[in-house]
Amino acid sequence: FQFEKFFCGSEGTLGIFTEIVLKIAPKPKARAACVAFFDDLEKTGQCVANIVGQGMVPSQIEIMTGISIKAVNKAKGLGLPECAGMLLIEVDGHPSVVSQEVELVGKVCQQSGAFQTEFTDDPQRMETLWKGRKEMIPSLSILQKEYATVMLADDMAVPIYNVPKALKAFDEISNQYDIHIPAYGHAATGNLHTKVLMDPTNPDHWKQAEEAVPRMYDAVLALGGTTTGEHGIGITKAPFLHKEKAGAIKAMKAVKRALDPQNIMNPKKLMDWEEGFVTHLRYPFEVPEEKGELAPHFREMITCTQCGYCKGVCPGIQCAEGWDSFSPRGKVALSYGVVTGEIPLDKSVADRLFQCVLCGDCFRRCPSGINAPELVKAARAELVDAGFAYDTHRALVENIMRTGNIYGDEAMEVPVTQGEAVVFLGCQYGSRLNKTKKYLKVMEKLGLGARVEGGLCCGYPMAVLGFKKSLEEYKKRFLDRFQSQAMVSFCPSCALFLHEEYGFPVKHILQVVAEKLRGRELPSNGKVVTYHDSCDLSRGMKIIEEPREILKGLGYKVVEMKHNRAQSRCCGGGGGILTTDQVMSGDISESRIQEALETGAETLVTACPTCEQVLRKAASNVKTGKIAVKELSDILAEALK
Repeated sequence: FQFEKFFCGSEGTLGIFTEIVLKIAPKPKARAACVAFFDDLEKTGQCVANIVGQGMVPSQIEIMTGISIKAVNKAKGLGLPECAGMLLIEVDGHPSVVSQEVELVGKVCQQSGAFQTEFTDDPQRMETLWKGRKEMIPSLSILQKEYATVMLADDMAVPIYNVPKALKAFDEISNQYDIHIPAYGHAATGNLHTKVLMDPTNPDHWKQAEEAVPRMYDAVLALGGTTTGEHGIGITKAPFLHKEKAGAIKAMKAVKRALDPQNIMNPKKLMDWEEGFVTHLRYPFEVPEEKGELAPHFREMITCTQCGYCKGVCPGIQCAEGWDSFSPRGKVALSYGVVTGEIPLDKSVADRLFQCVLCGDCFRRCPSGINAPELVKAARAELVDAGFAYDTHRALVENIMRTGNIYGDEAMEVPVTQGEAVVFLGCQYGSRLNKTKKYLKVMEKLGLGARVEGGLCCGYPMAVLGFKKSLEEYKKRFLDRFQSQAMVSFCPSCALFLHEEYGFPVKHILQVVAEKLRGRELPSNGKVVTYHDSCDLSRGMKIIEEPREILKGLGYKVVEMKHNRAQSRCCGGGGGILTTDQVMSGDISESRIQEALETGAETLVTACPTCEQVLRKAASNVKTGKIAVKELSDILAEALK
């Protein structure tokens, strides 16, 4: 007996593999792509059959229908022609063969009715096209307000010659409902995918989905297709497997009983599922009651497709041995459990939700536009209200409420100046007068007289740590002292918070300095630096090129780390992590220092006092090399003596 054939596709119902040997194919020497656009969905599908009928075997033939194209255009700004269907075809192999095949593919596409084709062997362009295809599923969720991608219909397959008929059938079924059922997939093998785009809080949409999805599988089976092409059956597709393999279910059960008499291997799946079509595995039958800080974020939670793109950029999960609850999508799922009442608030929930640096890179990366940092802040507020605040956080907030700064310093000194440009000092620079005086000296050198306003925290720490009620009380005191007016902030977090929370017209000091230095360049000083973008400056205030312009204008050569600008990694000091988990903070900061060392720069420059603090500590701990860490105020003060 070939037991491996029993096990492959059995989805754990017969046993588990303890060892798998993989054959690795060599990387192709050349790749090229053809993208073809069609004004008719059947023509799109027929083109697939025509390409395969020519005897060609492209490495990829991916199909996307009109709704999918619109979604990736909206999410990723690809600028693709919005039409009925699109094929992304890739060939690989020897360079001479690749050029011939991609040309032949293009001719077949044109003969099949493509109104536009594009050819490319540029790796960057191909990566962009593939990025759009891969991010299509989560991108669907931003296509229409209040609609989200629901994983119901999935990965059916039909004979290649029936791909056109399957696409037509899917389109006809979808057009009969208020929900949308876009098709896409690996067309070269007839493996088509669909998702249901709907409002998960609308009971009528669920009724439509429960009617439409079985009709789609009926259409697939009528075309000689199969229930699944690659993803498996599990529970949600079991009823359709029973219809497809009605004559084999009894035999499948017999094999299961023979190999697993105690029924301990993934029970009640595939052939043993008897409870009909299940739709609400991820969604509640009723929308949770609107109470608590997390409730307003419920739609974002159910919009998350768990695609995992956020995991690739999250600094937290990269030092947490892969546990998903450390990732943004894990925190979204955790928050969903809290809102629906499935997960009670306790210390374990608090630990995970406070183990986040709120760097915002997940929000930048999310094709569905889910603002996980804001969701985490709401979850923290709910935890604080329920009594799960950390003692270190309470002490910090008490300091702000009592003294107006995070340090509890009742006599914080404020430099006396007589200029016109209002400077908001905040906590960090109120406690680092040497840094403050350097920036004030720089402003003076550039002809900007400063008038320092200090003595009060902006309130940012309370916002990120979840002390929302304390913040609302504190804001009254703050607004009694400060009115909306043009001002300059040395601290990135203060600048961002004053703008977003209070609506103040604030500039960061780098914007002011860059404007004054523009057009002035000093000779090269022969020094090589790398610049670390702080999260609040780069992703928050979009201040990215200004510090680089300043450094180059002062004669420095700037070399970039692997992750830079809007894709910069966190220093390990954001989101209150320094008062929550110093081990995680250290792991993140040392990883960033390692990245800086790889540039070969002698100095790492940043414009954030927190970044400077944690990166300098990390630089002293890393044993693989040496690099100095300086704040930009030091560089400016030295250059403009």
